[in-house]
Amino acid sequence: MKHLRSMLAVLASSAIATMSLGIPASAAPTNTSPDAVSVQDTSLSPTAVAACWPEGTRLKKTTEGRVYLIGPGNTLYWIPDSRVYFNLWATWDGILTVPDRAFDECYRTPSTPLQAGRLSKESDSPAVYIYDNSNGGHRRIWDWNTFTNKYHFDPAAIQTALTINPAPVPWT
Repeated sequence: MKHLRSMLAVLASSAIATMSLGIPASAAPTNTSPDAVSVQDTSLSPTAVAACWPEGTRLKKTTEGRVYLIGPGNTLYWIPDSRVYFNLWATWDGILTVPDRAFDECYRTPSTPLQAGRLSKESDSPAVYIYDNSNGGHRRIWDWNTFTNKYHFDPAAIQTALTINPAPVPWT
């Protein structure tokens, strides 16, 4: 019963955020995300699984200015400054402001800074990479759909590099 009340509170606070902040229903937390993974494979609390946001979502808490990105494997990254932010996205549009409690229920492990985050590609290759210093450097972005529709990165922000030594783990 206690867990049911917690889950309902999280869902209710998410619904309030969706209605009061004008968040599009498509961006609201769902329990039918195609990217959903089992609780055992994430750091999510059991009561929050149904109310958490999918990979690719940018969000911030109501009481904080820090912007977070839900990355591959539901890893929670925080964007250290506006320079890094604009190395990935063109505008501040698309950031959800969510109640602190809903955020804290979903993401209980420490976040990872996306230090020196940027988009890169070699001049002779269509492959695009995101620099993720915490995960071995340049990670190949899985495909163009992941780039544009899942993470909403800015194609104009891609920098050309002479050579890129890719990390073994892709950005999916």
